[in-house]
Amino acid sequence: MKEAYRVLKKEGKAYINILDTRVTNERIENMDYFRRFADELYDELKIGEGMCEIKYVDIGQLKVKLLEIGFKDIHEQISKTTEEDKYFGRIDNGIKANLSRINKEVAEKYMGYNARYEDLLGKVKRIGIELRPTVEIICQK
Repeated sequence: MKEAYRVLKKEGKAYINILDTRVTNERIENMDYFRRFADELYDELKIGEGMCEIKYVDIGQLKVKLLEIGFKDIHEQISKTTEEDKYFGRIDNGIKANLSRINKEVAEKYMGYNARYEDLLGKVKRIGIELRPTVEIICQK
């Protein structure tokens, strides 16, 4: 953030996109669990192609830090996506591919991972999924 401020032209604007972790519900938490499980499989296989992990950021603290650095006129916009099904499909396809690899490469762990996958998939079918809204923080030098 300091480097962004340093290189930004006078009165230039910085845009920071983060997930709005202030908003949650059972459907959002369901998607979060699914994403974490997908990342766990990537870690098990020691391949670095995992999903982005959710990092919980306190938006209020982030704004304070931006002010401390020198940014001003800090405000936020919240956008909601309707792409849950496409996003879920990409995660689900990655999980299936990695479960197949684990079945071949780490067979003794496959049954446990597969059981967890079936449990999570059951929750998705019962509860549904929802992506967290994205917060775009706009600040000016």
